[in-house]
Amino acid sequence: MYRHFNWRFVIILICFMAVFTVNCFAEVIAQKDQQQDLKSACLSATITAINLEIDRYQQWIDLRKQQEDSKDLLELQVRLISLKADLEKYRNMDSSEYVLPEKVHLRACVQGKAVDNSALVAEGMSKSGPFYHLAGIVSANYAALLPNEYYEMTFYKVYPRSYWYMDSDYIYIAAFSSSNFH
Repeated sequence: MYRHFNWRFVIILICFMAVFTVNCFAEVIAQKDQQQDLKSACLSATITAINLEIDRYQQWIDLRKQQEDSKDLLELQVRLISLKADLEKYRNMDSSEYVLPEKVHLRACVQGKAVDNSALVAEGMSKSGPFYHLAGIVSANYAALLPNEYYEMTFYKVYPRSYWYMDSDYIYIAAFSSSNFH
């Protein structure tokens, strides 16, 4: 009787270990898929951010040329070349190679309609920053962010935004939920 009990126990233990292993493996695969989706979304937001910066620099260059003001024209042109090189780098990058940037959690809102380059008004923000500009959002759903409504947000700083010497970044919002903070 003792051997018969041991044999059942071993079979039950093996079944338990098999189920546990399959569940763990499925969870690891799901986490890898979520991580890969996040990397792809952040990479796309990075490309959007660089394009926004290229547009800004091109406007500054055009304005300098129009006003015949060559004060910092060469500096702007050099930075524009650098931005275009970054754009090519990220366009050619496989999302699996992308390294997730800094993750931030805070309360914030947009004051107007949320679109690419909209600025967030963030808790703890001063006149000198930090400043965050939208370059992407989970499910590409900017319409879900209502103007002047505060949300608990989780976002990634995908690319620095030139804003003189103040802390400013383009961001990808990975998650948000309503907040009672106003």
